[in-house]
Order: sequence, then structure tokens, then C-alpha cells
Amino acid sequence: LLHLKERYGAEPDFFSFNEPDLGVDIVFSGEEHRDEIRRIGTHLASLGLKTKMLLGDTANPRDSHRYVLPTAADADAMRYVGAVSFHSWGGGTPEQYRAWRDVGRWLGLPLIVAEAGTDPGSYKNDVFNSYAYGLGEMRMYQELLRYAQPAALVFWEFTEDYGLAHADADGKVVPTLRFYLMKHFTNLTPLKCENVASSSDQPDVFVSAFVKGNGITVHILNTGGARDVSFTGLPTSVWKRVTTTETTPWGESATVALTPPLRLPARSFTTLVLAK
Repeated sequence: LLHLKERYGAEPDFFSFNEPDLGVDIVFSGEEHRDEIRRIGTHLASLGLKTKMLLGDTANPRDSHRYVLPTAADADAMRYVGAVSFHSWGGGTPEQYRAWRDVGRWLGLPLIVAEAGTDPGSYKNDVFNSYAYGLGEMRMYQELLRYAQPAALVFWEFTEDYGLAHADADGKVVPTLRFYLMKHFTNLTPLKCENVASSSDQPDVFVSAFVKGNGITVHILNTGGARDVSFTGLPTSVWKRVTTTETTPWGESATVALTPPLRLPARSFTTLVLAK
């Protein structure tokens, strides 16, 4: 870390033990996690480094917030903590996501989903290449945004084992359908925006909304059959629409109005962007 700072002028924001509750590399009890945060945090500070410790970074969200409570109750250890983190593998209930949200709010620290993924074993059988797997990812992201309300969602991962694109026999990079589903979030959500409250009255329709200045972006996931949807709380202005289905990825349409009700194709992901 000192070499990185002195040679390149760069310092990481956070240092983490990867999934220490599970022991992917190192296993700690909650109390040992607290003690190591205090010990290593003290050492980094003595070197003049700004790098803080990442609290938690647990293997899954299922009641794992309890793992960070020994550290949270230790004021000395908390001086060296910069953010709270969990991984989303296997998913959780709304209550379990809210528990992590509440820990971040209680401590006054940003909450990070440092590994956002659904099935930690999917790289073994390539099931992650399916459109259905991609829809499951989009559903999880929508639920995390609604209930956990993290400051950052870090997709796991832009490499070959969970790749959104693959090289064919000629070396040409070919996007998968998951690539286009992810593109809705990465290309259409404004940078440094605010995630605002949103909800759906249908169990197989999920929505998240973001604002920046006068701009609004709304992501709508429909995991069921084709349907008409109506909106409340949004301007009836002209919107740009992008929809991805299993047969038509990234279908950009002419601008649309939100009245009459909007038609959502079956098993689709639609993004509306308020046209300037």
C-alpha cells in the first residue's frame, strides 16, 4: 500500500477480508473480526494511509448483520471502519436486507453490496449464460435497491467465470443477453444520482427509480406475462424507452407518453428515461 501511494499516488478507500464469516481466505468470529479491524486499522493509520477497513463483507445477507455487531459496539475499532458491506449470494428476505440498511444508518456509514450475485456455483455449469439467470439478477438488484438501499452495488464479476460476453472461435467478442440486461443499469442510470422510493402492486413486477436534476430514470422488470402498467407520481411528459426481451435485446423505441397505460412484454426489462 505504501508503494502504491508513493509510486503512483493512489490509495484504496477500503481494505477487506473476503467473506471472513465463511472463511474463503481467512475465517474470523465476529469478535476476531473486531480485533483484526482494530489491529490492522491502527497500523494503516500509523503509516499515514487513508485506507479504512470494510466492516462485514459477509458471504450472504441472511441475518449476517449480526456478525458485525461486536465491532459496531466497539468505539475504538469503529474509528478505523469506512463502510459496511455484505455479499448478496443466495439472496435474502426484505427484512434481512433492511437489517443491513439499518446497520449502515445506525453507524452513519455507506452500505456496499461488494459482490452482487445470485448463484455462487453457477460458474461450474454455465447456467449464468441463460436469459433466465439474467432476469433473476435483475430481480435481486431491484430488491436490493428497494430494501437495502446501498450506496453501491458491485456486480460479480466482469470476468470470464460470470462473463456478460464471450469470445467465439474467431476471437470476436459476442455479448450475451445478460449483457443487455446489465446495460440498462450501467448505461441508462445517471452518474451520482439519487435512488428514490418506488413500489409495485404486482408480485412479478419490480421497479426502481433514480433522479438527477430534472432527469428521471425508471427501471421496470416484468418477470411474468405481458401486461399493461400504469404509473403514479411521474410526469406525463415524453419519455425515451428501451426494452430487452429474450428475442429482442436493447430495443430502443420512439419517445412514448405514460398515458394510456404502457405495455410491458412478457419476461422483459424496460427502462424509461425522461426525454430532455
